[in-house]
Amino acid sequence: MAKPATRTKAPALPVPQTRADAEALAANFAAVQREAELLAMCDEEEIAKIKERGRLRIDPMVARANDMAAALIAYVESNRADLFKDARTTRLGCAELTLRWSGPTVTVARSVKEAQMVATLKGLGLTGLVRIEETVNKQAILANPDQVESVAGITITQTERLHVKLEGVTKPIQSEFQRVTGSAARNQAEE
Repeated sequence: MAKPATRTKAPALPVPQTRADAEALAANFAAVQREAELLAMCDEEEIAKIKERGRLRIDPMVARANDMAAALIAYVESNRADLFKDARTTRLGCAELTLRWSGPTVTVARSVKEAQMVATLKGLGLTGLVRIEETVNKQAILANPDQVESVAGITITQTERLHVKLEGVTKPIQSEFQRVTGSAARNQAEE
């Protein structure tokens, strides 16, 4: 079943009836947006100052903690046999140390192109190690929408965007209207 068409939300203010009303509304809107942006910029400046003060206090602690971690790791590496002789997890004071293997990963050397590796594997008779993947070619569907009009499960949609840029306001207003096109649009019209 086709998705119902989306509807735009009714505005909380009355819609302007004349061009002069719309211009007045746009001017008032621009003034409110400018004031909101100015307040946001002031808040961002205060937040940046607070973050900088915190960074100045925290950075030396982080550097010291990194040094301590490196020293602890060096100790664990040199005493691994004693620390982990009975288990994969052990305690060292208030720290719990655990050794775990990561999952295996496959890396193809950067000097070898993927196509070369595929050819090598096929040449060795290792075709089971080569993936053959089939997917829907969406670009071809967009180029030939008439071919899929009767195919259930394929819908072609477009989004229309309205951008309103106000003078003196840095952030434009954006609104989206989704339009269903092709056979799906005809099906919705028939319902």
